[in-house]
This record gives sequence, structure tokens and C-alpha cells, in this order.
Amino acid sequence: AGRTVGECPGVVGIADKHLRFGAPDLLPADQYMRGIDVRIVSDRLSERIGERLGKVVNERIEIDLYLVVEYGLRIADVAHTVIERVKEAVDAMLGMPRVQVNVIVQGLRVGEQSPI
Repeated sequence: AGRTVGECPGVVGIADKHLRFGAPDLLPADQYMRGIDVRIVSDRLSERIGERLGKVVNERIEIDLYLVVEYGLRIADVAHTVIERVKEAVDAMLGMPRVQVNVIVQGLRVGEQSPI
């Protein structure tokens, strides 16, 4: 997911989930997991049905991405691109088409300045 996000236009980088002194902290590639949460979720009814059938039913992946985006672009467009590309990448890698991606914008970068 981290590599896919980095290739999306308008994304400056992945940020830490926790702000430092009210500002986002951009992460180097080897620390991306500090800005990405991944959960595998299944509801109770699906679990009961799956137990009877001997398999997992209706599991889905939830991914929260904490990002810094470029100032001046439509945040909704950048987020939509990220969501679609991450869903495609996860489906291609894991074969799980049920993916929910949440984009949390931690800050904006104005020009070459630090994120705000």
C-alpha cells in the first residue's frame, strides 16, 4: 500500500498517525507502517456461517492511510485516486476484492515548505 500511495499524484508522502506539536511528520519508506493501519474484519453472522461451512465468509480488509497532500489540489480527487489504486493493488496481491480504504489527510504541503 505504501508504494502505491507514493505513486499517486498529489500525495507528498505518508505521515505518522500522531501529530508532533500539531504538525504532521513525514515518514521515510522504511517507517510507512507508522502511518498505515490495516485490519481484517468480519461480522459475527458471517463468522457463524463460516464455522458451519468450514470457511471464512465475508471477510474484508480495512486500511487507514495518514497522508500529506500537495496544497492547491482538490483533496477529494487526490483521496479518490489513492482509494482506487490501493483497492486495485490489494485485490491484485491478495485476491481480496472487499477492501475499505480510509484516507486521513494529516496536512498540506505548500511549495517546498514543510507540511502544515
